[in-house]
Amino acid sequence: MLQSTTYIQRQRFVWIDAICINQDDIEERSSQVQMMSNIFERAVCIIGWLGQADDTTADAISVMERLSSLSCLPLSKADIGNMQRSFEHITQAEFFDPQAYLSKLGIRFITAAEWLAWVVFLSRPYFERGWIVQEVIIAKRIVLVCGRYIIPWNQLATASFFLGFVPQWGSYLNRGQMHNWVMPGSPDTSKFERMLVPEASESVLPVAAVNLVKIRTYARFDVQYGGVTPKVFGLYGLLECFRSTVATDPRDKIFALLSIADRTKAPFADPSASIILSPDYKLPTEVLFIRLTRLMIRCHGDLRIFQYRELDVRRRLRSLPSWVPDYSVAQIPDRLGSGLSNCDWKSSGDEKYYADGRELDDPLLSLQGRCISRVEKVSLSTQYTRPTALWGSIFQLLEGMRWQRFLDGRE
Repeated sequence: MLQSTTYIQRQRFVWIDAICINQDDIEERSSQVQMMSNIFERAVCIIGWLGQADDTTADAISVMERLSSLSCLPLSKADIGNMQRSFEHITQAEFFDPQAYLSKLGIRFITAAEWLAWVVFLSRPYFERGWIVQEVIIAKRIVLVCGRYIIPWNQLATASFFLGFVPQWGSYLNRGQMHNWVMPGSPDTSKFERMLVPEASESVLPVAAVNLVKIRTYARFDVQYGGVTPKVFGLYGLLECFRSTVATDPRDKIFALLSIADRTKAPFADPSASIILSPDYKLPTEVLFIRLTRLMIRCHGDLRIFQYRELDVRRRLRSLPSWVPDYSVAQIPDRLGSGLSNCDWKSSGDEKYYADGRELDDPLLSLQGRCISRVEKVSLSTQYTRPTALWGSIFQLLEGMRWQRFLDGRE
């Protein structure tokens, strides 16, 4: 990375977390990671090292240059709406039409190989690292370095937003669709395989990179260039958005988000929050996840965090209670009802969950509810040809639960 940035001639100070923090010293790690947000906030520039360039990098950068020339980065919610309307005339079929690129967008046609190169670029491990989130969001200025290439962050972000403005094109860039483009044994086969990392088996556009672009852009709405990024996102939203990130130490998937969360929102106001909402590497991973889940349930007064519980086959921490999500698993959360356009109901109405009074470390969670009816049998619905993993996980959870029936007296 230092060799690639020798264009900076004047004296400079460079802070590299992997070098400047003794990763083997638990006390030092716990104290230093609490300072990282201040370091990133005060830095003149953050340099994101993506690794060495490969045979796809030049094409990927060419795609970014073309797409970023079509619009500018939105600076407000109103900008997003205006830009979306400006691309409404683009049809899905024109994704494959060379003439449409020139006549409607004024850019050179982007071939299938070039689109593939760009998605491979977005799939680089840099974008999936948990600790990258805070430096990208907080930074006043970001420059990405890939081998000898230097890419301004805004170029990447503007190109990524274009597919948000033209979602009918973005649908072609998921891994499932792109698999149809690559003929077995073709030169592009090895490129495509770079996207198929074990933790990202979902057939989607690289979600980690896209989420980083969105969150940084939204957080800096109405912020002057070079200004400090305000902390506007609650911990709940950050946990959902960056569940797909990866970390060598599973605890870092939580610790990396604490310094960028809005501390005026739940769960930071809870008196018990202080015992888990400061990085402490002496705390066992399982204990951290139990405390966090119980605290989120208590502070938000609902059980929606259950929807982020992964399939049993994907769980790594087998000692975790069944109701606690295993945050060490990188996955894309699938909200209950997120695919239903008419999902305007709530089974619990406006009732809140009342804390059971147990300690944060307690592996048991007591719930109360109304007895409506009795489930005789569970199975996957035949109404849909592609049942989601979400519903599969619900049925699997139901089948494996030790049922304890109780009534609260309200028939």
